[in-house]
This record gives sequence, C-alpha cells and structure tokens, in this order.
Amino acid sequence: MMDPNQMDPNQMDPNQMDPNQMDPNQMDPNQMDPSQAGQMGQGMMDDAAQQAQQGMDDMSQRAQQGADSAIDQAAGNIPGGQQYAQQAKDAVSGGMENVQQQGQDMLGNAQQQGQDALGNAQQQGEDMLGNAGDQLGGMFGGNQ
Repeated sequence: MMDPNQMDPNQMDPNQMDPNQMDPNQMDPNQMDPSQAGQMGQGMMDDAAQQAQQGMDDMSQRAQQGADSAIDQAAGNIPGGQQYAQQAKDAVSGGMENVQQQGQDMLGNAQQQGQDALGNAQQQGEDMLGNAGDQLGGMFGGNQ
C-alpha cells in the first residue's frame, strides 16, 4: 500500500505547471497584441491608399500626355487647327481632372470604410480575448 503522503511518480504535482502548457497570464510570443495588429493593418491600408493615389496620378499624367499628343497631331492635319489646339487640350484636361477627383473621392470613401471595418474587427478581437481571459481566469481560480 502506498503512503498517502508520497506522490505517485507518474502523477504531476498539481502545484507545478506542466511545461507543455502555457501560463494563461503570459502571452504567447507567437501571438500579436490586438492593438499591434490594428496598427499594422492601418499601416498596410495607408500604404495601399498611397500606392493607389500614386497610380492614379501616373495614369492621369500619361493620359494627359497622350491626349495632348493626339490633339497636336489632329490639329496639324487640319488647316488652321493649331489655333484651337490649346482650347481642346484645356477642355480635355478639365474633364480628366474631374474624373481624377471622382476617383480620389471613391478611394477616400473606400479607405474610410476599410478603417471602420478594421476598427470593428480590432474591437471584436479585443472583446474575444477579454472574454477568453475571463473564462481562463475562472477556470484557474482568478475570478473567485
């Protein structure tokens, strides 16, 4: 018969933590703090918005150059066309500026919607972690 004061060598002391289990009070170094994830997501969205803006600017500039070239070519083929070339270029430029402004507005709206969604997801993640922490605390005697 075994002495009740001696522990079975095949059983772990309940006061010692299994080295294969993580202390619920310590964060896994492989997991990210939700606020850091939100900041990272925000940075990625800002980068994407900058790239989209740069792409729109580049595309607008190339389109304007192409339109100016086409106008100059057409004006050169029409007798007296050169005197109207600048008016045509100005009209095309104004239309392109309107289109670019609409694109920028749409990009701004999309960016705001993305930021709102990111904020909601971050809040949900923090809420879930808080609930999980409460449940773990209850399981391990933290909420008594």
